Amino acid sequence: MKNLNVYAFVITILILVACSQKQPVPESANCVPAPENEKRMSDPSKEAENQNGEEPQVGLETDMPKVDLIQFTPIEMTEESTLGSATKSSCCPTLCYTDGYFLNSNIQTITTESNHTPMAEAQGGQYFSSGQLTAGEINDFSKWELWDDIAEGDLSLYQTRWRMKPDARYSAIVQNEDGVPVVDCAVDLIARDGSVLWASKTDNTGKAELWNKFFSNSSASEVSSIQFKFKGLNREIKRPKEFSKGVNSVVLDVSCDFSNSVDILFAVDATGSMGDEIEYLKTELADIITKTSQNKPDLDIQLGTLFYRCLDNSYVTRQSPFSKNVNSVVSFISQQSASEGGNEAVEVALHEAVNDYKWNSNARARLLFLVLDEPPGLEEQVFSKLQSAVQEASKKGIRIIPLVSSGVTFDIDKSLEYLMRSIALATNGTYAFLTNDSGIGNFHTAPSTDTFKVEKLNQLLIRLIDQFTNVPGCTPIEVELSDSIVVLNNNLNLPLGADSIRFNLNLYPNPAHRHLFIESSEEMEEIYILDSNGKLILRLTPREKIIRIALDEYTNGYYIARCRAVDRWSELKFIISK
Repeated sequence: MKNLNVYAFVITILILVACSQKQPVPESANCVPAPENEKRMSDPSKEAENQNGEEPQVGLETDMPKVDLIQFTPIEMTEESTLGSATKSSCCPTLCYTDGYFLNSNIQTITTESNHTPMAEAQGGQYFSSGQLTAGEINDFSKWELWDDIAEGDLSLYQTRWRMKPDARYSAIVQNEDGVPVVDCAVDLIARDGSVLWASKTDNTGKAELWNKFFSNSSASEVSSIQFKFKGLNREIKRPKEFSKGVNSVVLDVSCDFSNSVDILFAVDATGSMGDEIEYLKTELADIITKTSQNKPDLDIQLGTLFYRCLDNSYVTRQSPFSKNVNSVVSFISQQSASEGGNEAVEVALHEAVNDYKWNSNARARLLFLVLDEPPGLEEQVFSKLQSAVQEASKKGIRIIPLVSSGVTFDIDKSLEYLMRSIALATNGTYAFLTNDSGIGNFHTAPSTDTFKVEKLNQLLIRLIDQFTNVPGCTPIEVELSDSIVVLNNNLNLPLGADSIRFNLNLYPNPAHRHLFIESSEEMEEIYILDSNGKLILRLTPREKIIRIALDEYTNGYYIARCRAVDRWSELKFIISK
């Protein structure tokens, strides 16, 4: 017994010494250090227990590393709070910056300065931090032939279900006389009877995507022309070619002038099925919003959010209008939760997001991130609202970027995948999805594709925002490309799932002006040219060792040439600068 007492005394002394070496934390902050082995709790029953006042659970296993305290500074909350401040705690008038610390249930939300770890959130004793969710992206524009194969094969059933078929595609490029892309130019696909088959606007690279008979319940029409309207100028291309035969290019006599306005809206499913991931998603979105505003001070960014549930729930949608106050947007997100269910009002959310929000009429980019895990119902009014919202989004130049969360059943997941990939194509967007790699949430059904890269969700969405807002500039690009040059989209997968095995490949001149020569040590079987957004703009099957490509139709900017020879792939970066 004496030996046991001695051991107990020694252990107690060691614990006291260890605790005394930790950095002190102000009592008023209401925070305690996060245990190294704290578990992220996503079990709804555990969440309910914590919300009912029981002590938070600690001491369970996790793979989340402990982050040492870097700075801890109580600050006062003001009406005109700036980045780095946090929403007011219910227990004290002061706020704090923190890094890697477990917060008790009184602190609802905190944000950190740019050199600290991202926003952490604690509700009922739970710990959340950004950079935990993992995701992938499929840009079907960069794998157009593969999309055709998948849409006619694995996903063909859902063409009929959703009455959408992205097939008859017309691509247009608008540039000025110096080869600079013309951004936000209205582009219409016109039928022989003069009606508008599809309306769009050029993106940050001067490209627009148009569709004939996109909805299967629309009548087939013969295409007559593509019309362009920009600042009082009107141009027309008669008898335009489908994408399989090339790109439709027009040159306007306008100066280089890019708007600095960028609109970003997040529409988020807040039904009960999102309960396994919504707290993490809220933290990731807050981090993305904060970092985007910090990283792009030259842009005039307005941010908005919309949360939606079902038609017979306590609410259908909750809107936070566009605002330039980052803290108010983050605060609105932090107040939302997942609950209730039924037929999810995806069509209502899209309709309101596109039509109720005051999108800038002149903008460099308009991005709508749609976060969801289930499709809407199959009623006629649902189809009508969906089709109307998608067409209006394209007309306004709003790129819809779906982000699909954990699944329900295989059929529902694949149905949602086809619907979301089709909507992304219709609006010149891209398709993103959460993956199982994070270990968070329920099972995520893998998409139908060849390969994709797994990234941290926050990094992926920040990359997409960069990718869709960057412009090449008004002055010619005179630098010589090297491996140190970063092309805007670093997530371009090789077509058909091949590995990149470099063989002797050369291209010149670089930067290129009117022509580009590609030379290989082997006979080139296939060449893909992709722009900085990852969009496939040209495919060739030369069966030659050297070819010349005319560049008149393409705007200034960064590009990638991918070549296949003897079943091997190699790629090089190049610049067009006219």
